[in-house]
Amino acid sequence: MKYLWSVEALNSIGSNQGMGAAALVAITERLERIAELMQAAQEQAASIREEELSKQRFLREIGKCRNPEHKEGSGP
Repeated sequence: MKYLWSVEALNSIGSNQGMGAAALVAITERLERIAELMQAAQEQAASIREEELSKQRFLREIGKCRNPEHKEGSGP
């Protein structure tokens, strides 16, 4: 996330609201950090999902080896 406000806009907003530009910058930095953490969590969740799918595929393949009746292409 990039800064969406100029220093002049922050000073104007800050003075109108009784809040300094530094406080608004700090809030923006915290929001950026939260966005980074959320992105990392989403990436980690995607990795875990992929790992689980890989495990499921592996277990299906093992099942096919142990039970030849259920091999692909064969059936009643």
